[in-house]
Amino acid sequence: MHKGHGLRRATVLALALLITAVVPAGTSAGNSEGNHCIFPGGTDFNEVWGVSEAIVWFNCTTVGAGQDWRVGQGWGMEATFKKVPKGFVPAGATPLDDFLAKFVGVKYVVDPGTARERVYRFTDVSRLLVGPGAAVNGVTMGTMNALSVGSHAVEAYWTMSATHCDGFVKGGCLPAGDSLAFASTFEVTPSNN
Repeated sequence: MHKGHGLRRATVLALALLITAVVPAGTSAGNSEGNHCIFPGGTDFNEVWGVSEAIVWFNCTTVGAGQDWRVGQGWGMEATFKKVPKGFVPAGATPLDDFLAKFVGVKYVVDPGTARERVYRFTDVSRLLVGPGAAVNGVTMGTMNALSVGSHAVEAYWTMSATHCDGFVKGGCLPAGDSLAFASTFEVTPSNN
């Protein structure tokens, strides 16, 4: 790989991870084209994140019938602790070190509160996507099974063994247990075959 291409990919990955953590739900962030989540400007997040399945993430809200799929779910942190909340005990020198020391996995609830509800837990923490800078994304943790054609919903949670804080002066913390990180509705569309 050309050195410039690797740097560009690292920059795009860092931006993608950061945007995942900070873009509010409902914001127009991209669209689904076939199996791919395309960001305005043409960035293909399937390519950036190295996954082939459909991605549910912000405006990437279409999955084809019969397709397995993933959820883009990010958490951004400061490079160092700008602030440590009272009573918080970091398990590492940086917020990223603390996150990685306390990270247990991700939980996805598909069609929550309905008769179709399914819960997926992925706990192989070595599969977590850690980008350049202090950002992580659960998109590589695992895939969900194909769903029936129609409207669906998903809730994505971080699972931590103890409280983790992001290090920002006005930052946030994830308590021990499951913390909702992302929720979205999406459509499973009929296959074009």
